Amino acid sequence: MLGTPDDDDDDDGAEAHSLHSFLAYALGCCGKWCKKKGCGRPSTKSWATSSPTTPCVLRLGACAPLCAGSGASFSRYRIEEEVEHLLAPKHSLAKIEGNLVDSLFPINRSKHTLYSDLQTPGRYGRVIVTSGRGSVLESHHVELVLKLHSAVTHMQVPMLGFNYTFAHLCLLDDGKNCIVDDILRVLEEMRTARASNRTVPLLRYPITRLKDGREAYIGHQLGGVQTVGSGREGVRAARALQFTYYLQVSSALNEVVAARWELLFCRELERFGAAHPELVLYPFTSSSLQKDFQRTSRVSERPLLFSLAACLSLAVLCSSMRDCVRTKPWLGILALVTVCLATLTSAGIFNLTGGKYNSTYLGIPFIMLGHGLFGTFEMLSSWRRTREDQHVKERVAAVFSDCMLPFTATTALHLVTFGIGASPFTNIEAVRLFCHIACISILFNYLYILTFYGSNLVFAGYLENSYRHSLFCRRVPKPDLLQQKPAWYRFLMYTHYNEEASETGDLHAYENHLLVAFMKRYYCDWITNTYVKPFVVLFYLVYISFALMGYLQVSEGSDLSNVVATETSTIAYTRAQQRYFSSTAL
Repeated sequence: MLGTPDDDDDDDGAEAHSLHSFLAYALGCCGKWCKKKGCGRPSTKSWATSSPTTPCVLRLGACAPLCAGSGASFSRYRIEEEVEHLLAPKHSLAKIEGNLVDSLFPINRSKHTLYSDLQTPGRYGRVIVTSGRGSVLESHHVELVLKLHSAVTHMQVPMLGFNYTFAHLCLLDDGKNCIVDDILRVLEEMRTARASNRTVPLLRYPITRLKDGREAYIGHQLGGVQTVGSGREGVRAARALQFTYYLQVSSALNEVVAARWELLFCRELERFGAAHPELVLYPFTSSSLQKDFQRTSRVSERPLLFSLAACLSLAVLCSSMRDCVRTKPWLGILALVTVCLATLTSAGIFNLTGGKYNSTYLGIPFIMLGHGLFGTFEMLSSWRRTREDQHVKERVAAVFSDCMLPFTATTALHLVTFGIGASPFTNIEAVRLFCHIACISILFNYLYILTFYGSNLVFAGYLENSYRHSLFCRRVPKPDLLQQKPAWYRFLMYTHYNEEASETGDLHAYENHLLVAFMKRYYCDWITNTYVKPFVVLFYLVYISFALMGYLQVSEGSDLSNVVATETSTIAYTRAQQRYFSSTAL
């Protein structure tokens, strides 16, 4: 049976288990021992058995240095920079062909441009230009595009006292001239013809003839094309242009300068687009995918914080009740703290072992929340099913014997599932690393729930055993004394006293919990109603139908829009490319 305020022994124990710091309580125990024993040095066994909560203090103390060391490991925090290494399947045909192209046609030593999606041509800047109205081949738009080209080629990158331009960084052809896309030469020929009042040269699609007699393929540089006839008679209008600026990366200095040039390239396009709103520009560089892939972490900050706040609110709400003694809002908060400590520890081990962060790890905390909250609230629910006339030790033992077996089985299922994903059989490195970190996180989540959260459950049990307020740790008066207090005081200090043990065994004070009462009194009656059962079956059939429909629409391959945040330049560029160049681009 729960203790009463008249019990002196329980009063002394409750004073020690109030929400003062655990260190202060441990020192208090030592002080009492010193008074009894004459300040002699106690043995380890006598100190460890002097209080039932001493092992809990030891567990909590063991968690502190582990978390501190894990937090200090963030000094070795690194970010994964090779996105292709993460997302490209190890044995994919595209990766094999890309390696073959790199070995046979190294673009940094090539005298001619090689445009292909099978390989990454070093450092480059690329832009898609579209017009808000009309064709991009109109004279006004042609002038703006060539003006943009001039601004890009004259950008200066200061480095070691020298200003580098595109002419210093570009790839060179046989004539020692910068390699530029043929569509720019076509636009220059069109501008020259219009300036001299001559007929504009015929522009064919997808292969056209330049002024010097050379034939050039422009299918990947001219998009949204409207041709006259089959295209041999000429191009009538076009909605988009795409051209690329290839840079040399033959040395470490060139690599640094080219990286800065790409940053200036994006800024220049942003400035030019703001000054000329009649053109819409979609920039893309060799590092755009990597930056936008990692930028997902920053873009998702608000949704993540909102999700954590919602989880915290629901955890506190589900662990609270009207009874000020039996309510456990602190345990709801500590459930999330337990998950956070496990996340910190697993992240620290990941950093210490040389791991590199990538934005796919953002989903791991939510997996840990689902796993951790299941275990913590299973323990809390089991606590509410125990007899209130039992000692705290017996109630905690009943909790662990009741819920640890299913929670351990759930943890093992998680470990097996993610362990298979972390095996060498997984072909995509990002998935394999995600499953690897998830296994470590789930394991530490399990250990922290057994130690940290279990210890806090013991302290909360002693507070409840001595009838102390769950928030203010103040002893709740008996009903006869409580009636003499003001109404607001009676509202805050409301609880149910069990003066005598129940002969039948079960004490049902916890049935006053809002969620338990709602499920038992209302939801169960409604869901078992004869008229509701057909709708439940119908809803299940609709659910199965949509699930099967989704399975039938599964397709292989991955789109860039599925691996980076939606509010990035990579997504805007990819959508524009798919809209204007998907049918003709190589």
